[in-house]
Amino acid sequence: MPDKAENALSGVNQVIAKYSDLLIAGLAGLSALAVFWSPLRFAVLALALALGAVITQAASSAAHARLRDPSRAALSRWKMRSLIFVLHLLQPAARLWGRVRHGLAPWHLRGKSRWTLPRPRQLTIWSERWQPHTEWLEALEGALRDARAAVKRGGEYDRYELAVSGGPCGSARVQMAVEEHGEGRQYLRFRVWPKLRRGLFTSLFAGALAAAAFSDQAFGVAAVLASGALALPLSALRECGRAQGEIEEGLRELAAAARAPDPGR
Repeated sequence: MPDKAENALSGVNQVIAKYSDLLIAGLAGLSALAVFWSPLRFAVLALALALGAVITQAASSAAHARLRDPSRAALSRWKMRSLIFVLHLLQPAARLWGRVRHGLAPWHLRGKSRWTLPRPRQLTIWSERWQPHTEWLEALEGALRDARAAVKRGGEYDRYELAVSGGPCGSARVQMAVEEHGEGRQYLRFRVWPKLRRGLFTSLFAGALAAAAFSDQAFGVAAVLASGALALPLSALRECGRAQGEIEEGLRELAAAARAPDPGR
């Protein structure tokens, strides 16, 4: 039990560290709105705690960093540890900048022609040329990577073969089954479905705050919070549709290759 508790705590710490930039950005936005609606002042305290945690972690990392040459003068070691401290402080801001520049914002939806309405779908391919199922999956994965999709293989105990990320809030998965029809003929069945990754709780929380601000006649704050509450599910819809569209486009390419004449005949 202690090992499970430690593993769970370690997992929570990793999630917090990975998304600390988004947490701080959200708390900073709520703190700014506290100027117009006083009940949001709790966000100021939460922001101070989050920043304090980042500063503490940066100081701890700088203090425990292994220097290549520990025999240097004290001033030189202090300069190196100060640089490590500053770099750790800049990491959340740099990560947030990278997210905004490369996919976090809704206007970074790459490949709009591949967007499709996210919903579970069944797709099939008939092939006259036999291949092991692993080669079919490798061909699909290759087509997705050629399209610059963010592909991840499923693990041994996962219920999917490949997963494609559409962004921080949405993804899509694909599962494959092969029917053997003799004489090298195969019937491939693919199940594709969207997967909401995260953001539902945040959206509900923002919606609750918007309702409370509206009832308190803070209409401007309510409008901002309601916009944020709607932005997350809309972003998830776009990202799930993008990821599913990428998979379906890859399957169309796979079907075209299966229909092509065998060059060996």
